[in-house]
Amino acid sequence: MSALRRRVGATALACLGLGSAVALVAPGPLAPTAAAAPAAANDFNGDGYADLAVGVPLEDVGTTADAGAVQVFYGAAGGLSGTRSLVLHQNVNGVADTAERGDRFGSAVAMGDLNGDGFGDLAVGVPLEDVGTRVDAGAVQVFYGSSTGLQPTRNQFLTQDSAGALDVAEAGDRFGGAVAVGDVAGSTIADLAVGVPLEDVGRIRDAGAVHLLRGSRSGVTTTNDQLVHQNSAGANDVAETGDHFGQALAVGDVSGSTKRDLVVGIPYENVGRVADAGAVHVLRGTGGALSTAGDQVISQNTKNVADKAETGDRFGWSLAVADLAGNSKADLAVGVPRENVGSISDAGAVHLLRGGTGGVSASGDQLVSQNTRGVADVSEKSDLFGYSVTAANLAGSGKADLAVGVPLENVVGQTDAGAVAVFEGSTPGLRTADDKLIHQSNRGSDAAAEKGDQFGAALASANLVGSGYADLAVGVPNENVGAAPDGGSVQVFRGATNGVTISGDQVVTQSITGAPSAAERSDRFGSAVTAR
Repeated sequence: MSALRRRVGATALACLGLGSAVALVAPGPLAPTAAAAPAAANDFNGDGYADLAVGVPLEDVGTTADAGAVQVFYGAAGGLSGTRSLVLHQNVNGVADTAERGDRFGSAVAMGDLNGDGFGDLAVGVPLEDVGTRVDAGAVQVFYGSSTGLQPTRNQFLTQDSAGALDVAEAGDRFGGAVAVGDVAGSTIADLAVGVPLEDVGRIRDAGAVHLLRGSRSGVTTTNDQLVHQNSAGANDVAETGDHFGQALAVGDVSGSTKRDLVVGIPYENVGRVADAGAVHVLRGTGGALSTAGDQVISQNTKNVADKAETGDRFGWSLAVADLAGNSKADLAVGVPRENVGSISDAGAVHLLRGGTGGVSASGDQLVSQNTRGVADVSEKSDLFGYSVTAANLAGSGKADLAVGVPLENVVGQTDAGAVAVFEGSTPGLRTADDKLIHQSNRGSDAAAEKGDQFGAALASANLVGSGYADLAVGVPNENVGAAPDGGSVQVFRGATNGVTISGDQVVTQSITGAPSAAERSDRFGSAVTAR
């Protein structure tokens, strides 16, 4: 049984990837999809190209095992370059705190302009950071951009013990298990949402919570921190044991109000008596805070939502927010990787829920799987279609397109090699008849599908090469790199008029020419990626 298959089917703790490490691999925490960002928010050095940050949560730092790192690649017309890359970890000179065994720095990553200076900034989740004597309480590290890129010495170290934070660090909280960035408070400066999926709410264990930390001219501030959970005043639902509220996060304007809203994944939410079916909360951004009054709770048992809640579906495992219909309102894609398709267990599916003036609408919900008419390939047992999702304008149509990770897809006889399905957005919805199935054995690919690679375990999309189209970055955390098994890679595919192209793709590893790093056994480079 593959690592990822064990992870998704095991206990709540293992499914967070926090018993080992990364997003979508046995050792690996979920890498939630961040929302669309302003033009400069994904450009760390202001050169007009989006940049790519890659989490390496099982990276050894010196002799410190699994401390974790992040490698940053600056976008350019010719593609990503090792010589222009930067490695960040907690033992880099000037970085707050120190690398410790099993911290998992880089388990989650998100970017946005958190201090309003026009340069993108990087938030890094460190969910297994010990805070004092409290094991695995978790932390987030923020690095700020400049005309010369991210500055390691300009960083903040945030925990639930930071001055002004509403709550205190407790053992096993996993603060930083998910991060997302966007202007929720309406101040024109992006805010930072931090998931704490194993936070106890009162005596309710592992119910989960989310902190909203405000961006300001001086950076992220814990003053006026807003702590939200399912027992918050006005929230539509209640906290329950093992819900994992905050395991996935996304930010975007689903109501067309010009203020960003926060979408929270709760993949272990019980729906009625249906265990671990999953749900999402949509919390409105207002002129100063998130509003829990009138928040929306959506599950597969919500009226007009296609399908129904079933045990272990994990609805809300992955999230993407973008305007797929081209109506100036963001839509919500929700991954359901353990959805049974007919009698095919854990084949996976994705829901597309439309944004509108009243928020996310279940009317017209589109349910897509690999057995949907016209979709390339077919649903198979344990494919985990929907384990990851990302949305951006890959085809230059003015509408966002949706890429869906299928990390346990068998490809040309290679078990769990992985694939990604790409769907064009349109006014009626996703164009399922014209989707592309991308994998490492596509003709023209600069790689080959191999057993257990888990291509598609993490996804990001943005205009990395300045072509005017978004490009697709695919994490392949179990890729063997030379003599380094499971060293990991990221494969970048160019966007174009006809959508994502295979030829001209680029494979990036820690051993790319000129990089200040090298691939090592079980690093899992590519377990988390962000480019917007």
